[in-house]
Amino acid sequence: MMKSRRLRSKVSCPLQLTSTDCRERLMVKLLTTDEVAMLTGLSPETLAQWRWLKKEIPFVRLGKKCVRYRESDIDAWLAKRLVSVNSGQSPERR
Repeated sequence: MMKSRRLRSKVSCPLQLTSTDCRERLMVKLLTTDEVAMLTGLSPETLAQWRWLKKEIPFVRLGKKCVRYRESDIDAWLAKRLVSVNSGQSPERR
């Protein structure tokens, strides 16, 4: 039976931050492929193809078959695709 070891972060905290602040900044929400598919409306197959092509959404490979996405990367990817609209104005006719 393998004993689990507590991993220690080698990231040092800047003086102005408390250790609790640093721990919170290092905590990253990781999402599964299925969770990202549900959030974005993309299929898991599309996400797998994008991973293979190394395009679109950055991902974290934790093992040979274990892939996760950082929630912050998903938010940034969605923000880049936001289309602004002019509310209350009718489009010009030609």
